[in-house]
Amino acid sequence: MTRLITAAGLLAAIVAHSAGAATQQYLDSRSLDIWKQEDACIADSVKQFPDHDLASLQKRDRSVDACLAAQDLPPRAHLVPDP
Repeated sequence: MTRLITAAGLLAAIVAHSAGAATQQYLDSRSLDIWKQEDACIADSVKQFPDHDLASLQKRDRSVDACLAAQDLPPRAHLVPDP
């Protein structure tokens, strides 16, 4: 009887650990997907506005903001302050 209780406890611990690990793996992959989408938005904006003067950086910030908003992604800090 003691072995049965011990085996049941061990099985419950394994199942709980597996469920937690699967949830963490999902959250990690979701975070990586979001970062890839953000990187794509930034890369597209850099291609559109490659210069590093104030006006281009402001345009780049607006372009990144629009791209992130269109994909329901969180906003990020701007490169330069707004005028």
